[in-house]
Amino acid sequence: MKKFYSFLVMALVALTNFQIKADDDIVTIKVVIDDVTRVDEAYFNWGDYPITWTGNEGVVSIPKMNSYGYDNYANLYLQVNSADYYIVSCTRTLADGTSSNVYIESGTYYCSDNVSFSGTSDYNNMVYTITTADWASSRNATFTCIIDDATNVNLYCNNYYPEIATGTNTIKYNDTLETNWYCCAKDYSSKFYKVTVDGVEVTTYGSSYSLSAIHDGSTVEITTKYPEEPCTLTFTFTNEGTEGVVKYITVAGERVEPETFLTDGYTAMLGDVVYLYFDQEGYTISEPNYYNSTYILVNDTYTYAYDGMSIQLSGNTTINITATKNQMLAYTIDIDNADNAKAWVGTSQYYFNQYSDPIALVNGLNSLEISSKTPWVFIKAADSACYIESCTVNGTDATYNDYRNYYSVTVEEGSAIVITTGAIERDKTFVLYINDYNNFYSTELSTYGGYMENSSREDVDLASGYTTHKFADQDNQFGLCVYNGKDGVNMWAYLNDEPYAPYYDGGSTYYITFADQDVFKFYVAAEEPTAHGVTFEISGAEVSNPSIVKDLIKEVTDPEAGLLVLPGTQIDIKDNGDYQIDAVTANDVDITPVDGVYTLTITAPTTIKITAKGSGIINIAGDNAANGEIYNLQGIRVNNTQNLPAGIYIQGGQKIYVK
Repeated sequence: MKKFYSFLVMALVALTNFQIKADDDIVTIKVVIDDVTRVDEAYFNWGDYPITWTGNEGVVSIPKMNSYGYDNYANLYLQVNSADYYIVSCTRTLADGTSSNVYIESGTYYCSDNVSFSGTSDYNNMVYTITTADWASSRNATFTCIIDDATNVNLYCNNYYPEIATGTNTIKYNDTLETNWYCCAKDYSSKFYKVTVDGVEVTTYGSSYSLSAIHDGSTVEITTKYPEEPCTLTFTFTNEGTEGVVKYITVAGERVEPETFLTDGYTAMLGDVVYLYFDQEGYTISEPNYYNSTYILVNDTYTYAYDGMSIQLSGNTTINITATKNQMLAYTIDIDNADNAKAWVGTSQYYFNQYSDPIALVNGLNSLEISSKTPWVFIKAADSACYIESCTVNGTDATYNDYRNYYSVTVEEGSAIVITTGAIERDKTFVLYINDYNNFYSTELSTYGGYMENSSREDVDLASGYTTHKFADQDNQFGLCVYNGKDGVNMWAYLNDEPYAPYYDGGSTYYITFADQDVFKFYVAAEEPTAHGVTFEISGAEVSNPSIVKDLIKEVTDPEAGLLVLPGTQIDIKDNGDYQIDAVTANDVDITPVDGVYTLTITAPTTIKITAKGSGIINIAGDNAANGEIYNLQGIRVNNTQNLPAGIYIQGGQKIYVK
């Protein structure tokens, strides 16, 4: 598998002393390399600003603010990636000609440049000059690596992962630049049975084995497979009656209950991974001889444990746990509909894991117990289709977090929590229009992404053009935020065609309380959008008008008055009862209907002409007009003139309307 060297991350430029000019929104930096064909990719600040190459010279423009709202100029990183080459040297030259070397860490793939500029230095147009060399020709030493099964083995130095296979491998390396060798399992969790360097066993650090003793001619042996031998697994407990602290364990992925693993002589196989699941609510694990922290003894070695821990068996294993049983507090939760809300036990006064199993609740009164160690209950709506109308504890409103939309209760003995809920009926509609969603991620416009959420912090789908969204009053307020490096100067918002201001002057965050049928338009562009006039010329409208709708949901009730609309506004025209459309033109260009709807997108001042079917029939039936014969709008004579259906007809060369 091909591996890439990230062989240069440089220019950690500390500009804290830099006097940045008010108009310096963008800086330009040049990178010169001896052979650009050796570069696979190059960019600043972790890929945010790719370098554009012309021959061996690259250039990049970087705005003042990044997508997280931080000052880009305080920390600049340049990274150049290559599969087969490394950095020999790198220098930085300022615009005033001052030059200095850049430190190349490990001599290979990572460089950093920590510079404190004076107030008179000019960081714009500074140049980094890089020289490279070929890895293959520089690898002047070898070691042998013998592996019993290479399918789960990573062998690496920095970002160099040589190809390995089961059996004997000869590894070439640079004995000056590639000295920090490691191996580990590809799953990053299991451990090998044994690793040796020149016959000396290497112990693990976490899940990795350090092979720093390697030298030219060394032999590394990696034995991944454990012998198929049983080993005993013994649990001991410092305090009597605390065996319940271990709820259950898994051995090689299979669940084992306490009545099995707590028996004398319980065995598993060498290499098995054992995971312990603790009852942290009912017990406190505290090893008094080790800072009273959550540690247990595994073969007399302190091992960190929280709500669980894993051990890979390398021999007979004894696990000693010091735990105390927590006092349990009785409390109740009375809920009208348990399907509408969920409750969790928190791990602290301010945090709960909403992805963990919630408290099991039923409709009505629930009698519960909670540990005095973690006496916090968090309650929130079960999903976006429901809401919590009220939550009280002992008759007093529970604490509500309006940012995370949950109630929190610190339980005491006898606490009574009462929850009333409701179902949300999303029977209202708003329309969102974005001129170009791609502009949310436009370096040119200094925008670096954005999002929209309702009051429950649920995302609203964003896209270019129109999107329609159902909502309920409980979803208000909505928030729209776009990361912007130019203080919002490239953003314009409108609610029902009226300018809409951000939360603060010059900002790029908008809070909107929608009413039914509202239309919110948002433009990210170089220029402020200009409204365009739309006029209508409708023939055959003596009795009724065609159906005219703008922005998908806004009925145009007085087309004669015309419209003033923002660019990109969509207008849909279709038949309306007796008004049957024959043709529609926009600035004298024919509009073709789709499924009976004539759709126009307004990008300039526009005159829309709408012609009804038969609106041009004046003297139809010629000489027969005088005798009162009646024709429909298709020019066909109506023989039965009694009880005519409602509609428009021609009689005596004139239009008549039958109700």
